[in-house]
Amino acid sequence: MTNNKCMEVNMTACFYCGESTGVAIGKKLTDCENKRDTKYVFGGYEPCDKCKEQFDAGFLIIECQETPVSKGQPAIQKGLYPTGSHWVLTNEAADSLFSAKTLKHRMVFVNKEIAEKVGLYQEEGELDDNI
Repeated sequence: MTNNKCMEVNMTACFYCGESTGVAIGKKLTDCENKRDTKYVFGGYEPCDKCKEQFDAGFLIIECQETPVSKGQPAIQKGLYPTGSHWVLTNEAADSLFSAKTLKHRMVFVNKEIAEKVGLYQEEGELDDNI
């Protein structure tokens, strides 16, 4: 019987698109012989390069709620937990929806009710992929 121990290795993924962004080395030793599926762990709210490029091209809207979506989810800002829904509007579209004060930040956090009111959902609860 061998007593080989290995560091647990997990993958991080972009919160916004789910693409793999890197490797996270765990603090736990596991048996090297134990095979397991790749585990993805939360790597933060910093977007991957692809998402960052898209976000920089327009005005970012991130849907949030006041309670964590999943156990242990950290807040993106005090009391705000992203749901995973987000949209990038053209600057022209954002100009028609938001005040100059909001526009200067190039992003805004909204709740689902506001996202529905400004037309980000086609019908109640259904995301509009054409935005």
